[in-house]
Amino acid sequence: MKRVFSVLIVILLILLFPLTAYAEETDKNEEEIYQEMTEGFKEGIDSDVSQELEKYDIDVSDPQTLKELETSDIFSKIISALSANVGHAVKILVKVIALIVLCSIVKNCVPENNSVSGVFSFVSVITVLSVIMNTLQDCIDLSLNALNGMNTFMTCYIPVFTSVVVTSGNVTSGNSYYVVMFSICEIVTLIANTFILPVLSIVLSLSVVGALNSDFPFHKTAEGLKKVVQWILGGAMTVVVAVLSIRSIIGTSVDNVATRSAKYVVSTFVPVVGGAVSEAFLTVKGSMGVIRSGIGSLGIIIILFIIITPVASIVVIRLSIKVCEMIAEMFDEKPICVLMSSVSSMLSICLSTVICVSVMFILSTALLLMIK
Repeated sequence: MKRVFSVLIVILLILLFPLTAYAEETDKNEEEIYQEMTEGFKEGIDSDVSQELEKYDIDVSDPQTLKELETSDIFSKIISALSANVGHAVKILVKVIALIVLCSIVKNCVPENNSVSGVFSFVSVITVLSVIMNTLQDCIDLSLNALNGMNTFMTCYIPVFTSVVVTSGNVTSGNSYYVVMFSICEIVTLIANTFILPVLSIVLSLSVVGALNSDFPFHKTAEGLKKVVQWILGGAMTVVVAVLSIRSIIGTSVDNVATRSAKYVVSTFVPVVGGAVSEAFLTVKGSMGVIRSGIGSLGIIIILFIIITPVASIVVIRLSIKVCEMIAEMFDEKPICVLMSSVSSMLSICLSTVICVSVMFILSTALLLMIK
């Protein structure tokens, strides 16, 4: 009885002397909130990418400027990046074709078993390698810079985007995105620092040995490594997208139930103003959804601007290398053909790595943007 009586007295005092609570008022609109949040990942944007964004009048702090970017602008950026490397690719193509023709002339003028033919074949492979070596190094550097640039940006971007997603009501999906994306960033850092440069250098060395001496079929190493890398990247991208999709779908259902429960509790148990508070809650959630769309779209655009230049460069150079391989095969210059095939496989590895990582970042962000 004493306990019951004490509880009744406490309830009576609460009813007689209720506590008054007020929500904090703010004059900030969505654009001001957006500007404050974008400050968190501005440091992760490379200066070259920032200049490219300014060319298209895109202001990171203003979501309205994204509406000015059209699909034609993206295509024009891709075309300009491709055309910027055509001249260099044509120079390589002309030099290598000249060496192939010269080798074919010497091969037809010298007896087949003559030692001069073997020496000239050796010299021709070394000369072709010297012509394309600097370009290969540039392509590898572009791949590393693209991976590091995406990793730096996503490291700054993920916490900001996750906070917006969580604030807009998708707690489970936001936490899943945070964990998975940071894990990918760590893996990308590991790949960029310990895999790309040393492994490709070893493969190039083995390919040169295989081109110089047909008794050592090391040139098949590059093709085998390309297939292994493509299988690994394809499997990793499938797993990441599948995990994020499943967890986002399940998480969305859980978060929707929690949101509706919170709205019901507030509207039912908060006296007088419960309905207004619940509607204000939904209004805030909708506003954060708008901010989420702006930040997510900006992240996707920045990733595209990071990879367009290196991908375009590697594509143009690889195309010229494939043409050289075809011409060497037509003139029956097997050493040069083997070398070109191995170099093409190396460039394919660089290209596949950059594209796969960027696609994983873009799809993961787009997936959360589609969550209602």
